[in-house]
Amino acid sequence: MNRPPSQNDSAAPGEGGPGCVAAPPSPPSHWSKTLLSPRHEAFAQRIAAGDVSAGEAYRALYHGCRTWETAGPRLSKNVKVAQRIAELKAEQAEASKLGRDDLRRWCERVIMATPKQASLDSDICEMVMTKNGPVATTCSKLGAMDRLIRLCGLDKGTEAENKASDSIADLIMRIRSGSAGHTAAGSPASR
Repeated sequence: MNRPPSQNDSAAPGEGGPGCVAAPPSPPSHWSKTLLSPRHEAFAQRIAAGDVSAGEAYRALYHGCRTWETAGPRLSKNVKVAQRIAELKAEQAEASKLGRDDLRRWCERVIMATPKQASLDSDICEMVMTKNGPVATTCSKLGAMDRLIRLCGLDKGTEAENKASDSIADLIMRIRSGSAGHTAAGSPASR
């Protein structure tokens, strides 16, 4: 039963405080309980999507605001808004795990494919137009390997691993140039 507000009501704004007869409508169930306004939810979703800056997201939602460049970043630092942005990003990361696993398996199939497996019906092949018509070729194994390395995080080694990798790369370059055994005293080439 609703009662008229009294001067002793000390509820926070938007929770039925002084001058507020009815409680604000509750947000849809898919919204986080941390946000109070539909604009905050829309703002958090735009930021989490990564398409726009905080200022641009603010300008799109609060038309006519002249201070959008500073108001957007300030709103994104609001505890409840920041928490919602983090929740949305975590949901996106969880949803993309399946996509990463699928992409990893696809890269592995491309890398292990033999030329005999090239077919226009295969998902690891692409069509190339030649003067004789369409021909199926397997996707780039080097490209798939590069993608797989990035997906697995193998491109970001520790400092020691990176130095070792650089040393190996230097050795390979010396071997290719024909000067591998001539640089160090006591090497097999100088004996």
